[in-house]
This record gives sequence, structure tokens and C-alpha cells, in this order.
Amino acid sequence: MLAGLVLLAGSVASFFLVDRRGAGTSAIPTATGNVAGASQPYRGVLFEAVGTDGAGEGARGRILLMGSMHVLRPQDHPLPESYVRAFELADAVIFELAEAMDAGDAALVQQHVTYADGSTLRDHLPAELYQRASAAAERAGISMADMANKKVYALAQGLSGSVLIRAGFTRRWGIETQLRSKAEQTGKPTSGFETLEQQLAVFSSLSDARQEILLRQTLDQMEQHADYGLRGIELWKDGDVDGLEALRVESEAADPELSRALFDDRHARWLPVIEQQLSTSEKTLLVVVGAAHLCGDGSLIELLLQRGYVISQW
Repeated sequence: MLAGLVLLAGSVASFFLVDRRGAGTSAIPTATGNVAGASQPYRGVLFEAVGTDGAGEGARGRILLMGSMHVLRPQDHPLPESYVRAFELADAVIFELAEAMDAGDAALVQQHVTYADGSTLRDHLPAELYQRASAAAERAGISMADMANKKVYALAQGLSGSVLIRAGFTRRWGIETQLRSKAEQTGKPTSGFETLEQQLAVFSSLSDARQEILLRQTLDQMEQHADYGLRGIELWKDGDVDGLEALRVESEAADPELSRALFDDRHARWLPVIEQQLSTSEKTLLVVVGAAHLCGDGSLIELLLQRGYVISQW
């Protein structure tokens, strides 16, 4: 299931696995706006962490940790009232990425998703896997000619994204796009844990063996469950932290090294950033990250518990 967790683990993945027609930032709904035909209200994943006398060095204030979906559909709006309130209460917001992605980042993305040595996708895959992936790409409407010089992980994410594209998911309707726009309108300060290049490197630095595992998992899941990419989104809507944790457990069993790169290593870098911001003043800090970062062993929630914070789920 690791392939199905990519959207829950890295916001940059949405740049090249979801239809570029949805990559713009115009005409998005406001945090409290309604969209015609919107679905029934849902819960989402949102936690509150309150510092105590033993919580972190110099920690003050509280942290609201919002589980994000980097891509959504018009009918998934308006967002839960708890998400709207969390944004309103926040004095500052930290996203996964320091800056919003836009069309100007395409060259940097291409640098990380293509082979610099002139080799091709076919050169990096066993013949049987290349043929299997080609058949899946044809069914998904992905041109293997266009993917010829792309890295294996880019094909895996493109295949995963095809499920979401058909279901109408785009970055345009994702939570980060909406909240960044709202923060700009209201003058609320924002920052990020990673640069675009740092997050891209999480994926592009994977060995050929790791990328092949990711592709095989993606193909297996697509063949077994046509809508497998939507499973995590439904769990997120229900606020089902246990279900999301189960997905992480499955992913770690399939490839512990890759899971560690997507989750544990990054969480260890993020925690000091959170505590540094809280140490400077007593405030409410909103942390907006993929929902899988808030569930399971080594999650931000677990790390904050270990640091002495009192945690509650909204």
C-alpha cells in the first residue's frame, strides 16, 4: 500500500501525478465558501497539542496539526468547520513546502524526474515489468513515449494519479492551495518545513531497487483494486486515524527503507522547526501536513507525546 500513501506523504507528488489543468490557484473556494453540489460534511484529521511544563525546551502555546489532502474535488468543499476554525485561531501556519508550487517550478521538477545520463525508463526496468507497466499506462491514458526518459518512480506516481484524475481530484481544490490563498488574503504569516528541491530529492534519490518496488506495488494494487488510490482519502474524511495507521503499517512491512525516508526521517527534521517557533512566543501554530504524517509509530503526534505535549483529536 505504500504507493497509495504517496499523496498522504508528500505535497510535491501532486505536482506531477495529478492533471496539470488543476494546478492553478485561481477561482478556488474560500475557507468558508460553499460549492454547488457539495458533499455532506465530514470530519478530516485534526489534532491539538498543548505544551505542559515538561513539553519541549521552552515550548509555549499550542499546536493545531491538520491532516491535509494535497488534492481534492469541488464536491469536497466546504471543508470541515473544525478546519476553518483551526485556520482562524492560528497566529501562523507551517506547510510542508515553504513556497507554493507553480508553473515556474516545472524545470526543477523535470530535473528530478528525468535521467540525466540519457538513459531511459526501459533501461532501468526488467523487460517483463516494462511490458506490464506499458499495458497499465495505456489503460490509464498515459503515453509511454512521453515517459521514455522519466524515472521509474515518476511512472509509478503517474499511474497512481490516473485514478485520482478520473475521479476529478486536482491541486486547485487541495487544502494547501486553499489555505495559502486565505493566508495571503488575511496577512497570516506562513512558512514551510522543506523547499521544493528538498522534497523532490526524497523521491528522486531513491535507488533503482526502491523505485522498482514502488512500481510493482502500484501495479499490484491497480490490478487488485481499481479505486485503491481513493482508500486513504475516505479514511481521512472519516477521521479514521486507526485506518490510516493500518495503511502505514502495511507500507512499512512492504518496504521499511522507503517508508522511513517518506516519514521518519522527515519528522525528525520537522519537530525542531515546530518547537523553535513555539519557543519564541506564546501563540497558536497551525501545522498543515499530509494526513499520514499524523498517524502511527514515529508520527508527529507520537513524537509530540514523547516530548510531553497533551494531545487531543478534534
